[in-house]
Amino acid sequence: MIYIGKYSTRKGTFAQRKYIDNVPAEVKQERRTRLNNLLIQISRENNQGEIGTNRPIMINKIEKDRFSGYTDNMKTVIIKKKEPETLNSKL
Repeated sequence: MIYIGKYSTRKGTFAQRKYIDNVPAEVKQERRTRLNNLLIQISRENNQGEIGTNRPIMINKIEKDRFSGYTDNMKTVIIKKKEPETLNSKL
């Protein structure tokens, strides 16, 4: 996870007095998009490495059809509840 913010000066701050915000809004947006796409790529690669591993999970939310929580390395996990098998479903 990363936090991406577009730089802009705030009135009355040192940055406003010292620095000129001379980067066009389109360039800021394009940079933000590139960073976000890189984050998605890196996250996908890291998550692929988790497939087939076992980790402890802290469940912090129980809903009607699923549980959700976090692993010990702070990855969000959603576990869908499985419908209980009935005798009729085996026939």
